[in-house]
Amino acid sequence: VCVVSEGHEAADKKKLTVKDLEALPLVLPSERISATRLLGNYCEEHGIELGASMRFDDGHALLSVLKGSRFATFLPRGAVQNNDALVVMSMPPPGIPVSVGLVWTNLSPSTKAFLELVKALTKDGLKA
Repeated sequence: VCVVSEGHEAADKKKLTVKDLEALPLVLPSERISATRLLGNYCEEHGIELGASMRFDDGHALLSVLKGSRFATFLPRGAVQNNDALVVMSMPPPGIPVSVGLVWTNLSPSTKAFLELVKALTKDGLKA
């Protein structure tokens, strides 16, 4: 998802376009973070290049810089849940596809409960 602070000029947009993404001043996770590689694939598919003013290995530091700033970033939705100082916006269609796979043999009751939770949360797909 695209994340900006509450007062950011893009915070009121209902939908983002690919062109909007190119115009945003960015702070991004470092290349070591897997979400950054997914973002790179998304940009390549849409023929855009995103420049970053800063890159962070530490997600907490990235979010601290983001709050109250003119910058935007891209993170998995779960990384910014329940944060009232930030506005989360879906990526322009088709979004960033994410796949999850699990392999198991004998499952403990807690593992079965976890799998049921994952199935329920991803039943209709998660929006990136």
